[in-house]
Order: sequence, then structure tokens, then C-alpha cells
Amino acid sequence: MTTTSRLRIGIAGLGRLGRRHAENLARRVPRAELIAACSPIEDELSWARQDLGVASLYADYRELLADARLDAVFLVTPTSLHAEQIVQALLAGQHVFCEKPLSLDLADCRRVEDLAAKH
Repeated sequence: MTTTSRLRIGIAGLGRLGRRHAENLARRVPRAELIAACSPIEDELSWARQDLGVASLYADYRELLADARLDAVFLVTPTSLHAEQIVQALLAGQHVFCEKPLSLDLADCRRVEDLAAKH
């Protein structure tokens, strides 16, 4: 990404809080472009397509991470998924924003922190 290009973002999780983040990314964050969304719920993906114009939609998080156009992923998923999804995103070479909390397990938090420090 150059200093004048847009940050291409994919979001995982389109529930109550995920919708807020998606709307902000799509409409209010300068130089951000919401290009992909992921949810196992078809109605949420339809909303992203119809209301936000997101063209790349995924039911499987691994497929989202495989989208080579992404610069970063936003995780707005259940807390129990955060640590593993962060690890998967980092290993896929993505920058990550994760809604709090990172995890309810201190060992998971430390594992994620150690991996993030290497990236």
C-alpha cells in the first residue's frame, strides 16, 4: 500500500457490533475500502452486499484470508474465536484489528502477543 492508496479491508463478523464497524469502514473512514465480508449467516452477507456494496462475500473465514487483495482484516466475531482467528490472519500475512477482548484465557493472549511481535 502506498501513502495515497486506500487500505483494502475484509471484515469477519456482521452481527450487531460488526455492522457498526462495517458501516464505519465503508462510509466514514478516509482511505479505507471495505472490499470483503465474512459471516456464516446468509442474511448478514446479503446486507453487506445490498447496503454497503461489498462484492466479495465469504461464509468461511479461511476463504476471506485467502483473498490476496486484502491489506487488513477486522475481527468482530465471538470472543471465543478471537485468538485463533488472529493467529490465522497473522500467519496469512494480514494486519489485524480485533474487537475486545482478545481472549478470556491469559495463555491465549500471550500466544497471540508473541506471534504478533514476530510479524
